[in-house]
Amino acid sequence: MFFTIILFIFILGLIVFVHELGHFLAARRAGIPVKEFAFGFPPRLWKRTRNQTTYAINLIPLGGYVKLAGEDEESEDPQAFNNQPLSKRALVIVAGVVMNFLLAWFLFTIWIGASTLIKSQNQVVVASTVKGSVAEQVGIQPGDLVVNVNSTTAVSATETAQTIKNMRGQSITFTVKRFAKERTFTAQLPDAETPLGISLIDTDSQGTSEQERVWWYAPWYGLQFFWEVVSVNGQALWGMLTGIFGGTGAEATSGVVGPVGIVAMLSQVMNLGILHVVRFIGVLSLAVGLFNILPFPALDGGRLLFIGIESVFRRRVAGRVEGAVHAAGFILLIVLFLAITYRDIVRLLS
Repeated sequence: MFFTIILFIFILGLIVFVHELGHFLAARRAGIPVKEFAFGFPPRLWKRTRNQTTYAINLIPLGGYVKLAGEDEESEDPQAFNNQPLSKRALVIVAGVVMNFLLAWFLFTIWIGASTLIKSQNQVVVASTVKGSVAEQVGIQPGDLVVNVNSTTAVSATETAQTIKNMRGQSITFTVKRFAKERTFTAQLPDAETPLGISLIDTDSQGTSEQERVWWYAPWYGLQFFWEVVSVNGQALWGMLTGIFGGTGAEATSGVVGPVGIVAMLSQVMNLGILHVVRFIGVLSLAVGLFNILPFPALDGGRLLFIGIESVFRRRVAGRVEGAVHAAGFILLIVLFLAITYRDIVRLLS
């Protein structure tokens, strides 16, 4: 678990650093003075000032940040962020999300390209469990790696599902691997069409199709997978938002995880091999980008919202008002972060 935590810190640092690099490059391109570009958060380990920009490496490697002249204060410098046209400010804000998307596409391309050259051993994974099913009652969880069913090794999702189906009305022993530890569940199956109440997937299904994929098409296939993940995440975000405003917030956010939950997921993905870790990083980078573009205060989408308001009313919202809104949004995000972290810890302990 210690190695998993270190790897998670590296992954999170990479994703947030790439995001901030997008803001930095876009600001430089627009001629906006950059006060500081830092990797990690203080205390500071090293810094160097060049061309009026302080480059720093800090002790806590959980991402980074960019400080632009005129971003959070009024500046008289005509090149400062607050004095730039709407289009330039919008491009600088959205550049971080674009970089997250490009990183995701790049990693998906590597994953798919390498998968056509390296044959990995297939593993069967529990994709989901039906609420109130036998699987949920005995403790089987989505993400579990199926080891065997009644001592029969799980080699494919189809065969394993058929084995379970053939055991309707009988007792079954189901062994899974969760966080590098094997767990065995015993249950009496009902005489139903899906007796255990789970759906299964294969880990190597991406590398096989009606036409065998070739590595030089990896960027195209990576883009296809990119849009698939965008669609799934978009539906999940929409469901969460409609659930919150519809009064079912707890149920709508049940699938949301924080750092603790992501570490647990990463630990499970590491059992599948390096290529699946690469895909996981891509999915995480894409999720960070989508989350940041939400029109919520303190996020990039929230800053874009204020630019949109300015473009409609031809008048900029007072800096102190916008700053207060973003500060309140930041506090709310911290509270949400703590609540999700607490829930993740409770889930793991249970």
